[in-house]
Order: sequence, then structure tokens, then C-alpha cells
Amino acid sequence: MFITRRATTVLAVCTFLLAAVSAQAQSYPSRPVRLVLPFGAGGSADVVARTIAQKLSDKWGQQVVVDNKPGGDTVIATAEMQRAAPDGYTLLLGINSTLTLTPHTMKVSYDPQNDFTIIGQTTAVPMLILVNETVPVKSLAELISLARGKPGELNAGGPATVTRLLQEQFAREARIKFTWVPYKSGPDTTKALLGGEIQVGVDGVINNLAFVQSRKLKALGVSTPTRLKTLPDVPTFMEQGIRDQRITLSHVMMGPRGMPRPIVDKLKADLQEVLALPDLNDKLTGVGIQAAWIDGDTLAKSFQTESAVTAALVKELGLQQP
Repeated sequence: MFITRRATTVLAVCTFLLAAVSAQAQSYPSRPVRLVLPFGAGGSADVVARTIAQKLSDKWGQQVVVDNKPGGDTVIATAEMQRAAPDGYTLLLGINSTLTLTPHTMKVSYDPQNDFTIIGQTTAVPMLILVNETVPVKSLAELISLARGKPGELNAGGPATVTRLLQEQFAREARIKFTWVPYKSGPDTTKALLGGEIQVGVDGVINNLAFVQSRKLKALGVSTPTRLKTLPDVPTFMEQGIRDQRITLSHVMMGPRGMPRPIVDKLKADLQEVLALPDLNDKLTGVGIQAAWIDGDTLAKSFQTESAVTAALVKELGLQQP
């Protein structure tokens, strides 16, 4: 009898808690939501965050406030979000490399595999392989041929560690070698390309679109699975036979570990709805970004593979901080 009464009590408590969580999800959000962004104002990531935030605000009738927290290679903002209450009112629009690359290049205070609730990928950041107009190539195949005849003589550069790894992975599959030149920012990379300091650049679309359209730079390939609306004549890596591109760059919505599943499910559904809006897509396309939803459960599994790939490359290239 004691066991039966105890079981009945436990069942009643569980039923009450489930009902409470369900009611909480139905009313979510009942106050403003803080969306932490690990980048400064004005860049493409800021445009993505504010565009999504506005659409969610319109849908929810509650303000979604973007809080720019740049610095520390995205670690400062990520660690702050990780310490927040897991109630859905503090979220992070980060990048996948925060979890798959940064922990291999610097010390972080969080466990990238277990300390977060991955809600989903919102947008893909297309990366271009670019050359100066004077480089006598028109495709990745021609660049590969040129580089094979001049191993290590062509300088390649980019603004972040992830761009170097993307270049390294491309070069390995193509069996070629560049000399890598790091730059602090995308505009610095573009300037170096235009000035001839480097012959090959790896960078996003936003800094280079005008120069590609004016033919001062040539875009030979894009890292996304499909061609870009803004550069429809630029073929993807895959179209040109470069298939082993497991290093990518994307924006990912996440929260602290332990968020209630009903709230996570609501966020997933609402994000997919706003990401399908034509005007949102038009605005993101204008800054070289693609809406590209991937569910968080699927994403978390792919991050494990991506993390293993980047860890091996980081170790081999000696990119770890002491």
C-alpha cells in the first residue's frame, strides 16, 4: 500500500510539472527576450540577428532585444549565455565554429558538446574563393592547375581561422599548396587582393560583392550547396568536383543547457516560419547570407564530425594557443 501511494504521489507530481511546463511554453514569451550576439554592430551577423529579432518580435508581440557582446573570438558572449537561466529568455545567435573550432584553438570555460541547447541553424554564410583580376584563371580547375605548377608560390589569405581551415581543406582535396597570409578582417583581405599582396582570397560575400560585379575580383567558387542569387554565375565547390567540404560557417540559435523541450519546440517552429518569409530572405540575400534552416538535433550530431575534422587540422597546422 505504501508503494502504491508513493507511486501515485510521484505520478501526480510529474503530471503537475508537465502541465506547468506545457502552460509555460504556450505563454512563451510573456516578456522581452534577450538575443546575445558575439559580434559588433553593423556587420552581416548584426543584420541577420536584427532581422530575425524583428520578425520574432512581430510574431510574438514581445520585443526581442539584440545585445552585441563582441570579443574573445565569440567566447565572451557564449560563456555569458551559457550561465543564463535556461528559460528561453536569453538566447545566442552564434556561429558553428564557436563550438566546433574555437575550443581547439583557445581555452574556453564551457563544454561545447554538453553545455548548450542547440535550437537550429538559421542561416548559412557563403564563403568565396577569390582571385585578383590579373590571375589568369576562370575556374577552380584552372586555379588548381596553376597552383600545381607553382607549389607554395601563390599567396592565399583570409580574415579568420575558419577561412584558413576551409582553404586548407580545399587545397588538400585538390592536392595543391598555398602560402597562407592572415588578415584581421574581411575588408583587409579584400584590400590585399585588390593590391596584389595575395593572389587568392577566402572570404564572405558582403565585402567582395561590388568588386566581383565590377570584375576587379573573380569569384571562382562558393562553399554553399547551391548557387547564390546575388552571384548566380559562380558555381559551387561541389559543382566543380570539390566534395569534401565539411568545414562550413553558419549562424546558429542556441540557449543554455536544460531548456524545457516545449519551449525549444516552439522556438524551432517559429524560427522556421520567419525564415521562410520572402522579405526576410530578400534582406539577407542583400548582405550575402542565405536562410538555411537545420534542426538542432541534426546539427548537434554534425557538430561532432565537424569538431573532429577541425581538431585534426588545428593540431597539424599548429594553431593551438599555448
